[in-house]
Amino acid sequence: DGETPLYVATQNGHNDVVSTLITIGANVNQPDMVYFFEKDTIKCIYLVGWSNPSLIAACNGYNGIASTLIDAGANINQAKNDGWTSLYVAAENGHNDAVSRLIVAGANINQVQNYEETSLHVAARNDYNDIVSILLQARANPNIKASRDNTPLYAAAQNGHADIVKLLISFGANVNGAGSVFYLYKSNLFSLLVGPLFIAAQNGRIEVVSTLISANANIDQANSDGSTPILIAAQNGHKFIVIKLVSAGANVNQASNEGNSALHLAAQVGHKKIVWLLIVAGANRHQPATDGWTPLFNAAANGHTEIIPLLILTGFKTNHTAQDGSTALYVAAQNGHEEFVKFLIGEKADVNIATKTGKTALYLAAEKGYCGIDGLTPLVIATTNGHEQVVGLMKQKLQVKVYEELQIINAVKSENISQLHLLLNNIINPNMADMDGNNLLHLAIIHDHPSVLQMLLRIPSIDCTCYNKNNENPLTLSMKKGNRSLIKLIHTALEKPMHYIKKEDLNIENEPFGGGASGTVFKGKYLNRIVAVKKLQISDSDVLKREIDAMLLRRSPFILRLIGVSDLNTNAPKLILEYMDGGDLRLHLFKLRSKKQTLTNYSALEIAWVVANALADIHRNGYIHRDLKSENILLSTKNYIKVADLGLSRDIKTTMTQGAGTVHWTAPEVLKGEEYGYPSDIYSFGVVLTELDTLQIPYPGFNPFQIIKKVKNNSLRPVLSNECPRWYKNMVEGCLAHDPNQRPAALDIVHILQAQLYVERSTRYSNSTDALIQTMEKTNALSNLTPVIFGESNPDTTSMEREVFFT
Repeated sequence: DGETPLYVATQNGHNDVVSTLITIGANVNQPDMVYFFEKDTIKCIYLVGWSNPSLIAACNGYNGIASTLIDAGANINQAKNDGWTSLYVAAENGHNDAVSRLIVAGANINQVQNYEETSLHVAARNDYNDIVSILLQARANPNIKASRDNTPLYAAAQNGHADIVKLLISFGANVNGAGSVFYLYKSNLFSLLVGPLFIAAQNGRIEVVSTLISANANIDQANSDGSTPILIAAQNGHKFIVIKLVSAGANVNQASNEGNSALHLAAQVGHKKIVWLLIVAGANRHQPATDGWTPLFNAAANGHTEIIPLLILTGFKTNHTAQDGSTALYVAAQNGHEEFVKFLIGEKADVNIATKTGKTALYLAAEKGYCGIDGLTPLVIATTNGHEQVVGLMKQKLQVKVYEELQIINAVKSENISQLHLLLNNIINPNMADMDGNNLLHLAIIHDHPSVLQMLLRIPSIDCTCYNKNNENPLTLSMKKGNRSLIKLIHTALEKPMHYIKKEDLNIENEPFGGGASGTVFKGKYLNRIVAVKKLQISDSDVLKREIDAMLLRRSPFILRLIGVSDLNTNAPKLILEYMDGGDLRLHLFKLRSKKQTLTNYSALEIAWVVANALADIHRNGYIHRDLKSENILLSTKNYIKVADLGLSRDIKTTMTQGAGTVHWTAPEVLKGEEYGYPSDIYSFGVVLTELDTLQIPYPGFNPFQIIKKVKNNSLRPVLSNECPRWYKNMVEGCLAHDPNQRPAALDIVHILQAQLYVERSTRYSNSTDALIQTMEKTNALSNLTPVIFGESNPDTTSMEREVFFT
C-alpha cells in the first residue's frame, strides 16, 4: 500500500519512533498510496501519492511529531492530489496548535486547494473561531475567493457563524462580496451570485443578519436574478429576519427580475404573519409582476384563503386582470381552490371576466368539473344572481361555522374535555384544521394532551394520516415531540393488518435505487402512494417466512413498516415497504461532511433517540437486530426516521455466534466468535453515535483485517470530535465498553437521550422566531411600524370576520 515505516509511526502517534527513523535517513516527504476496500471483500483500488507524514500529523493534531518532521526539513506546503496541505488539514480538523506551529514554520497561509479554498475558508465554514483569529493575525487574506467566488465571510454567513462573521469584518472583510449558489430548475443546473446578507437571510441566520446590517451591508443588494434579502426571507418564512430588514430600511417593494416583490412571495407560500408585517411596513398590495399578477394572484394559485383578508382592504381591485386576461378568481378556479373562490365571490369578484382565450372562471370550473366552484353551491348561485339578502344570511352562517371550529380548536389546546365532548357532538366532520394545517390530533400532540388524544382517536371518522403544512402526520409529529406515550397511542390506532397486494395494483420502476443482503429495492406506487418495493433474492419459503415474520413481530413506530407482500408463490417475492426519500444515514452524513445539501435536517440527537427507541422495542420483544449500522437507518421528509433491514434479526434464544454486520459496527465479542446478544446491538449503536458526531465511518486508514485484530484485543476504538459534549462521550464510552456486561440497556439510553432531547427542544423553542415575535408583539415593539392602513374600515367586513382572520 506504499506506506513507509515513518508514515505508519506518524499515523499511530509514535513520536520516538518517528525521531529514530528520521535519524537513520527516512524520507520525510515520501507519500503513501491510498486504498479502498470493496464492501465485504479484500479487493482494493490504489491511488498513488495520496498523503504524507506531515499531512497525517496535522490531521491528527500530533504537534510533537509535526515539530519533529518540520525540523527534519519536511515540505509543509506539499499538497495531496486534491491540493490539501498540512495547514489546510490542520485548520479543517480544528487543531489550533498545529495551525500556529505550521505558520511559524513558514506555511503558505493563502495557498489554495483544487477547489481554490484556503485554510481560512475551511476554518470559517467549520466555526473554528480561534483558528480564524490565528490566520487573520498572520495576515491571511479575508477577501480571497474560492472557485465559486465564495469568500471566507460568505462561508461563515452561510453556516450561521456570527462570531466569525464579526471577526472577519474587523479584519476588513467585504460585507457585500458575492458568492455562488447552485440550484436545479427543470432538470437544469443554474448558478446565482448572492451576497453574504442574502445567504444569511435565506438560511434563517438571525445573528448573522444583525451583524451584517450593523456593519452597513447593502440591505437591498440584489443577486443575479434580482432577488433581495427581504424577498428570500419572506419566501422562506423567516419572520424575525423580515422585521430586522424592515427596521433597517429595506425596500419592501423592490422586485426580482420577474417582478415579484416580498409580498408576492409571502402570499405565494402562505406566510400570513409575514404578509401582515410587509403590509404594515408599506408593501404595495396592488403591485403587479411582469406577467401582471398581484400578490392576490399568488395566494389564489396556491389556495391560501387565510391571506385574502390581509390583501383585500379598502380600495382593493378584486377584478384586476393580468396580461393574459386572467383574474385572481380565474386562477383560484383553475387550481381547484374552492374556499378561495367562495371568498372572492363573496367579495363581489366577477365570474364572467374572460381571459384572452375567451374562458371565464365559471366556464373553467364547469369544464374541469369543480362542482363546488362552478355555480352549483347556494352561496355562489345567490351571489351571481344578485340576491344580496340571501348572500348576507349565508355569509353569517359561514362565520358561525368558523367560530364553532375555533371553539373546538381552543378546547383541544386548553384540554377542556367536557367542552370538547359537547362541541364535537354537534358537528359532522371532526377533521378541521388551523392555519398551519394542524388537525385536532396534531394540536393535541403539540400541546401534550394525551387525554384529549385518546378521546379524539375514539371518533371513527377522525383522520389519523393527514399531513400539516410541515409535512407531518400525527405519528411523525408525536415522534418529533419525543413523547413515547403519545407515540404509542397514535401507532396503536394506525396499526393495520398486512395486505396481500395483487401484481396489477402495484407499479414498479425499472431502475433499482438500493439493496441489501437479501434483495434489491425499487421505487413503486400502491394506491396512489409512493412505496419501496423489495424484490427478494430467495427461493426458500422458510427464509421468506422468517423475513416477513421479522418485520411483523417487531412492529414499532421506529421501525420501517411492512405495508404488504406480493408474488409470494413465485421466484421473485416482494415486500412493499414505507418509502424513505431521504436515503440512508451514511449517505446523509457524507453529504453533511462534504457541505452538500441534504433532503432532511434532523439533529444527531433526534436520530439517536429514534434508533435507541427502535432497539428498545426490538429487545423488549426478545429479539436482536444483528446488523445495526448507518446504512440501515433511513430518513424521510414524511416518515421521519426508521430503522430497517430486520431480515437478519433473531430470537435471543436462537442467537448465532457469527457476526452478520460489517466489521466497523461489529462488537468485539462477536468478532471473537462469542454469543451475539443485546449488548452486541448496543455496541453497534455506539459506533453509530460516533458517526453522528464525526460525520464519518470510524477507523479511517485501517483495512478490515487490521480493524478485526485491533478491536478484538481492545487496542482500537472509534473516536469522537473535540467538540463532543461530556454527557455524549460518557454515553458512547458506555455503549462501546469492551465487556458486554458493562454496556447499558437500550431503554436506559432512551431515558438519557429523552432528557437531552427535552433540553435541546426547549432551547430551540426559546430562541425561535415565533417566540421572538410574540415577545415583540407583547411589548408593543412593532407599534412604531403600524401605518394608517389598519385604521381603515371595510363596511362589508363584520367584526366577527375581523376577529376570526386577525386572531
